[in-house]
Amino acid sequence: MPAILQGVCNACGFESQEVADRWMAVRLRGGEEVTLPHPLEDLTLKELGLSWKEARRNNMLRYYQAVVCDGCGELQSHDARDPRLNPPVDPTIMLAGRLLSVAFAVAGVTVALRYVGLNWAGGMLSVAFFVFGIGLGQVFATRLGALLRQFRPNTGATAFTGLMCDKCQRGRLLPVPATPHAATTRDANHLPCPACGALEVQFRIVGIS
Repeated sequence: MPAILQGVCNACGFESQEVADRWMAVRLRGGEEVTLPHPLEDLTLKELGLSWKEARRNNMLRYYQAVVCDGCGELQSHDARDPRLNPPVDPTIMLAGRLLSVAFAVAGVTVALRYVGLNWAGGMLSVAFFVFGIGLGQVFATRLGALLRQFRPNTGATAFTGLMCDKCQRGRLLPVPATPHAATTRDANHLPCPACGALEVQFRIVGIS
């Protein structure tokens, strides 16, 4: 379910408009776009004389993502499927994640078989530890990437231009809520305030749609 988000400046108290982190719309044959509010997508399509099948078949569905500029703090919306919104994963971090996943998974299986034994319980525990190890490795790799970008802001971004802000022509648009692993130029947890300019805007969830 889409989260309703709002940016708040910790310096001056500025509050942005409330916005859904993502939403859908349908583009009609005349070019007009109609928002499909959640959870009334089916009802809205029926009122328009459409079905999900027809809308998909005719490529009428549009997916939008709330984005914020890391240069001026402007809140905007953009095509959620645009690859320019998501910087490529650093190959080193990707490799580290895979190696950590394998290491944690093997360690978990080894512990399970050693202390429980080669039996039904040991097998079930091994599977659980294996899956947990894979996930734990990916979490560690994600956090590693975030830490690297805090100390080296351009890590993994040498060939990534991103989606530039049309308003200020200097910042990049980041998904809202912006997270450190999505940032390429600044710590996306502290974005510029449109009111005072301080790098103190953070987004919070104020509701669920």
